Amino acid sequence: MAAGRSEENTLESEQAVVAPRFDDETIRRARRATPLSRLSQKTTRPFVIVAVCLAAGIIVGVLAGLAALKYYNKSSSAALNASDNRPENVADDARAQPTPPQTATVAANDKTPAASKTTKNDSRQIANESHRPDRERGTIENRKDEKSTHSKREEREEVNAPETARQTGAAHDSLHSALDEWVAATNARDLKKQMAFYGGKVDAFYLSRNASRDSVRQEKARTIGGAEKISIRAGSPDIKLSPDGRTATMLFRKQYAIKRDGQERRGAVMQELRWRRVGQDWKIVSERDVRVLN
Repeated sequence: MAAGRSEENTLESEQAVVAPRFDDETIRRARRATPLSRLSQKTTRPFVIVAVCLAAGIIVGVLAGLAALKYYNKSSSAALNASDNRPENVADDARAQPTPPQTATVAANDKTPAASKTTKNDSRQIANESHRPDRERGTIENRKDEKSTHSKREEREEVNAPETARQTGAAHDSLHSALDEWVAATNARDLKKQMAFYGGKVDAFYLSRNASRDSVRQEKARTIGGAEKISIRAGSPDIKLSPDGRTATMLFRKQYAIKRDGQERRGAVMQELRWRRVGQDWKIVSERDVRVLN
């Protein structure tokens, strides 16, 4: 019994509630009570802000994706139009639409300024490209004409080459024969035959210039007529023909021996004779010694 009463007393003591006491210090330190409705509003406000931010981010991301997709589609369309306007397709487009201003008129009626500007640029490009094949065709035709002209000229040169070589060879043979006959007439002291090789005027005759035929004859008569013996030998001449084949310069080594009044004079010189074609004959128009050899 005693044990049961002690347990009941213990329970009663534990369940007893002490009444609060509010003195001045406790009242001063006490906080103001906040209603539960306001407390719940303060607690849920950060979650609302976070949710709004997330929703705004999602909306901005969707709009950015749509804008990027639209720009990509526009770029793809521009690239496709550029590929369609390549040179091989421009000629067909130019034939199908020979009047580019119609495209510009349609573009001017478009409500979008950017589309109008793009269409005008495309029309200018098409107009420029439509003339490119003609220019390229003209360049190719000019090259073909030049090549054809060059080929014809080469063919004429090849055809005329044998004739030119034949004429040059004939001129050289004729000049060699004239030199041999001139040397033979000098050794024979045949003044008349020797003067047949000179024209009416000699530009240079040793130290004289613009010598007349008579003055040349007098000098030859003095040299040949007063000599007892004349011996002249001419080496192989170096002959240069003019482009027109009308004149020639002959350079050769001349050895001479002249006997007069019992005395003989010998020597060797490098002599130059200039010839001019008169009809079918060659005439001497210049005679001089270029260099004394011995």
